[in-house]
Amino acid sequence: MRVQHAKTDRPLIVGTGLVALDVIVDETSNRVDVRAGGTCGNVLTILSYLGWRSVPLARFQRDDAYAVLAADLRRWGVETDHLELGTPTPTPVIVELLNALRHRFLLVCPRCGVHLPSHRAITLNDVVSLPDGIRQPKVFFFDRVSPAAIALAEETHTNGGIVMCEPSSVGDERLLRRALAITDILKISAERVAARTMTDVSAVPLVIETLGAGGVRYSSFGGAWMSLGAFPATSVRDTAGAGDWCTAGVLYRLASLGALRRERFHDATTLYDALSFGQALGAWTCAFVGPRGGMYEHTRDDFWSSVKKLLKRRIPRVRLPNGNDISAKGSQNVVCTECDTYLADAARAKRRA
Repeated sequence: MRVQHAKTDRPLIVGTGLVALDVIVDETSNRVDVRAGGTCGNVLTILSYLGWRSVPLARFQRDDAYAVLAADLRRWGVETDHLELGTPTPTPVIVELLNALRHRFLLVCPRCGVHLPSHRAITLNDVVSLPDGIRQPKVFFFDRVSPAAIALAEETHTNGGIVMCEPSSVGDERLLRRALAITDILKISAERVAARTMTDVSAVPLVIETLGAGGVRYSSFGGAWMSLGAFPATSVRDTAGAGDWCTAGVLYRLASLGALRRERFHDATTLYDALSFGQALGAWTCAFVGPRGGMYEHTRDDFWSSVKKLLKRRIPRVRLPNGNDISAKGSQNVVCTECDTYLADAARAKRRA
């Protein structure tokens, strides 16, 4: 698979949902890192890192946590002009405790036990104040279902943009049904929200379910479920954030292929390509502490080099419902290890010559 770097026409992604300050405590080394996080925060920051224009929406107050969070987002090119919409609320904080055996997330202070500030959704009144340019993104992303998020999703859908929903739980089923009616890409985790527990997913153009070490499975336009095995990670220090990298990778790759259009979700090779790329990014981040630790420890050139190596090491197989394996035209994605050229493309060019 040939990896394409970001294009000059930076796609705009607008998102709302969990944007929080992560306090990452590595109990093995006693190292503490404080960074912007949360599902929405990570996805938008990663896409900004990959060259997109990213705009998160929130209603934070200018507290100490906000100052650190906003500075970190700006470091990676994320626009922070719309983090203080409407009535201000305390900036959410999440503590991640990581040791050699597992990681766990705390929503309370590990010392005193007091509840840390949690996510508060933006309101419909906040949406009205947004400029038109922000209300017409290429992609609208949300991981918490709320009336305001649905209103923005409906507007994006009407304007021809792509709506991606990644709910952390079923929550309010009525609101969820409204959200799914205008969602183009639904991504869920089997550990949190199994596809079988959700209603009306067959109407969503693309449904992706992550299975942890089991890889992913996906279905387009209510068709048969296909499964992709996981990429073997070279090193696993922290799996937190792998799903966020996969989400960002899928969106990035679809855009690189010119396939951020609902009708392209019928194309098996396109979906295979985008999901494989997302999986590779998810495998890459597991080697670092924190959901986006690799962004701080390596250059972008190192990142691209590592992702290319992952993609060359293994082309995951697609599992059909009847148990047979196909390569999803994977032979066309075999790349020369010396020049990074598709071998199929090179052969075709030689025949034409």
